Amino acid sequence: MKPSSESIQDLVVGAVVVTYNPDMDALVLLLRQLRRQTQHIIVVDNHSSNDIERIPPDLSSIEIIKLNSNVGVASAQNVGIRRARALGARYVVIFDQDSLPQEEMIDGLLRTLRAFNLGGSRVAAVGPACVDGRWSRQLPFVRMHGLRYRRIYPGDTRAPIEVDHLISSGTLIRADVFDDVGLMNDSLFIDYVDIEWCMRARMKGYALYGVPESQMYHSLGDNIVNIFGASVGLHSPLRDYYLFRNGTWLISRGRLPLQWKLIETARLISRFVIYAMTARTRSHAKSMLLGVADGVRGRLGKATRSL
Repeated sequence: MKPSSESIQDLVVGAVVVTYNPDMDALVLLLRQLRRQTQHIIVVDNHSSNDIERIPPDLSSIEIIKLNSNVGVASAQNVGIRRARALGARYVVIFDQDSLPQEEMIDGLLRTLRAFNLGGSRVAAVGPACVDGRWSRQLPFVRMHGLRYRRIYPGDTRAPIEVDHLISSGTLIRADVFDDVGLMNDSLFIDYVDIEWCMRARMKGYALYGVPESQMYHSLGDNIVNIFGASVGLHSPLRDYYLFRNGTWLISRGRLPLQWKLIETARLISRFVIYAMTARTRSHAKSMLLGVADGVRGRLGKATRSL
């Protein structure tokens, strides 16, 4: 699956944006930026209550796919990926609704990925350096190191950084890699979707890289609190449920690396303690425990419990 030597300008990039009740002003900024950097833009809307089609006339060429229900992030991404490939996209770049790529971010990612592939390296995807817009703080790339994640900050180097996984938003993926690795895991619904796909890609022999010189603004967590000097992103009880359910399920699966399972087990325990300390209601602890129970049972898909 080695790519041809055609020029960057000849390559077709399809952007997939998944939305759910988005801030329309922020979404328009994202779409206008993508219009300057990609050939196709597909918005897949997870049954928002607001009018997702209320976009300015200059964006009328963007394709909007409105789903009849909220099928989750993974399934919506898959709808967009299939459509982008049907339109001839050789590369697919995925975005959350609260991300904003900087100028020429995608071009930088594309050049980096092409250079690796033309050099014979099996690289499936590359992702940008992310800046949390609320704190103007760079988020690190991560690699497993012993029984912990080693954080590598983009400012420490200009060279691409090999990583164990990338967040889905902003990640540029070779379209033909989906034929080998598969699409996103629909049963996860949300959370760990990107990590699970990256782990599958690495187990197939592909590498993943972060590109410090390509940057994107991205928000993590619903709220930020300070715990012992560290900034921690907090989520709703429903997101707590998905985090702990999907994390537990992936840890219990036999085929994923033991090193990753040990690291994630420690991280889930730490998260439980931190979230329980900072939550204002017992619903957070209940949601996390129910998530663990359903993860052990393999009860996946959209949450049907009352949380």
